[in-house]
Amino acid sequence: MRTIRTHETTGLIADVLESIRRSDLIWSLAYFKIATKTRNALLGVLWNVLGFALFVFGIALLWGVVFKLDRQDFVPYVALGYFVFQMITVTMLDSSRAISDGGNFALQNRIPLTMLPFVSVAKQCLTALFALPTIALALLLYPPDLSAELLLLVPGFILCVLTFSGLAVILAIICVYIADLAELLSAVMRFMFFLTPIIWVAEDRSGLDMVLMLNPLHHAINVVRGPVLELSGVAFSFGYMLALFVISWTFAFVLYHRLSRGLLLRV
Repeated sequence: MRTIRTHETTGLIADVLESIRRSDLIWSLAYFKIATKTRNALLGVLWNVLGFALFVFGIALLWGVVFKLDRQDFVPYVALGYFVFQMITVTMLDSSRAISDGGNFALQNRIPLTMLPFVSVAKQCLTALFALPTIALALLLYPPDLSAELLLLVPGFILCVLTFSGLAVILAIICVYIADLAELLSAVMRFMFFLTPIIWVAEDRSGLDMVLMLNPLHHAINVVRGPVLELSGVAFSFGYMLALFVISWTFAFVLYHRLSRGLLLRV
C-alpha cells in the first residue's frame, strides 16, 4: 500500500497566495521545463522561434494564394491568432497532466499542488516570448491601421492568462481522477483549431455566427487580436472572457474544496 506523505491541505485561496509568494520557484521550474525539452537540439530554444515563424508565414502565404486573401490583413491575422491559440492549447494540455505527473515532487518539497498547473501557465508565458519576433516582423511587413483600441491589447492578454489559469487548475484536478480526459482534450483541441478563426477569417463566414459566439477560443483570441487589427466584436469578447473568468475560478474553488484531500491519495 502506498505511503501518503504529510501535506497540509489548505483552501485554494491560500494555495494561490502561497504560489504568488513563491513565484520565483514557478518561473524557475517553467524555464527548466523549456530548457530540458530542447537541450539536445543544436539550435536549442531557437526552435521555438523558427517553428512559430515557419507555420505563420508558411500557412498565411499559402492560404492567401489559395483563397485569394489580402496578405496585408491576413498575415498579422494568422500570426496573432495562432499565437494565442498555441499558448492556450499547450497550457491546457500541460496542466491536464501537471498534478498527475508532478504530484510527488510537490509533496516532497511541500509546495501546493495547485502550483503545478501555474508552472504550465508560466511555461507558456515564457514560450510566448519566442513568438514575439515573428509577430513583430509580421506587423512590420504588413502594418495595420492603429487606433486607441490598441490600448486594450495588454488587458486582453492578462485577462486570457488569468482566465485560463483557472481552467488549468480545474483540468489538473479532474485529470487526476479521470486520466482519459487528457487524451480526449488533446483530440478536441486539434478539432478546435479548425473551428476557431485562425487560418480563416471570422468576418467572411456569416453562417458560423452561433459557433463563434459560443467558442471560448475565438473570444480569447479576439481580445488580443481584435484591438490590434480593429476587428468587430471586441467588446462582446471582453464580456464573454470576464464571465468565463468568474465561472472558471468559482468552479475551481468549489472543485478544490471538495476534492483536494482526495488528491493526496492519488498522486
